[in-house]
Amino acid sequence: MKRTWIGIIIILIGIGFLLEQMNIMPFVDVLAKGWPVILILIGLTQLLQKSRATLITGLLFIIVGVIFLLNGWTNYNFLTYLWPLFIIYVGLIFVFYRAKANQHIDEENMLESVAIFSGSEIKSRSNPLQGGSITAVFGGSEIDLTEAVVTDKQITIEVISIFGGVSLHVPDNAHIHITGIPIFGGWEDNTRHYKHEDDDRPIIHLKCVTIFGGLEVKN
Repeated sequence: MKRTWIGIIIILIGIGFLLEQMNIMPFVDVLAKGWPVILILIGLTQLLQKSRATLITGLLFIIVGVIFLLNGWTNYNFLTYLWPLFIIYVGLIFVFYRAKANQHIDEENMLESVAIFSGSEIKSRSNPLQGGSITAVFGGSEIDLTEAVVTDKQITIEVISIFGGVSLHVPDNAHIHITGIPIFGGWEDNTRHYKHEDDDRPIIHLKCVTIFGGLEVKN
């Protein structure tokens, strides 16, 4: 689906430049003011995927696209609203983007790391490890779970990285499943990949928000 929409956008841009060369339409002038429509289209494609993560990302792209579009077509400076809206958006992520809690959780077996304008280094030997959260805001976190024991079929760890970085070492016997919201950031899974039919291995679900930040996962 994403490849199709990206292809359509590229084709439309090519047609626009062709019309410019044929003196049919001043495409460059239109593009100079209308490029935020691309952000809106990206947001709409995110909404079509109908998941909570892509819903949040899609709405952000649409709002930013509309602000830039209004700023280009009116005399009012709408860009002054971008940073306050971004701060509100980050706050909403902390409030609402929460992983579903596992049943029968022992708080002592939950990972919790917070690094704000600082760094954190944690080595967990939890037995069993039942999930947790990692937050890095203008900071970095080095989390070692290689000696932790995952007995549940699947657990969830929430990762929020905003202008920061997280390095996560996971147990060798676990499958890793990463989903989330990447905004000018992303994640990299460098773990060993096992055959999908090996159902005996536990699954660690990583629910990520990376805004100008990153996550690296390795064994």
